[in-house]
Amino acid sequence: MKKTLREIINKDDGKHYQIGNHNLNAKEAVGYVFLIIAMLIYLIVSKAGFQHEWLGWLSLAIGLLSIYLGIKQNDV
Repeated sequence: MKKTLREIINKDDGKHYQIGNHNLNAKEAVGYVFLIIAMLIYLIVSKAGFQHEWLGWLSLAIGLLSIYLGIKQNDV
C-alpha cells in the first residue's frame, strides 16, 4: 500500500529525531523559575533603576545551568 506524502512526513519512528514531551524534574523547574526571575530583575533594572544588576546575571546563569543539568539527568 502506498503512503501519502503527509504520512511519510508525519511519521514519528524516532529514527532521525526524538519527538515528545517529558515531565520536568526539580532541576529544570528551578531553572525555569530562575529564568523568570532574571527577566523580572531585568525589567526592574531598566524601568525602576534597580542598582543590583548582577543579581539578574546571576539568576540567568543559575537558571541556564540548572536547566542544562536537568536535561542531562533525563538523558541518562
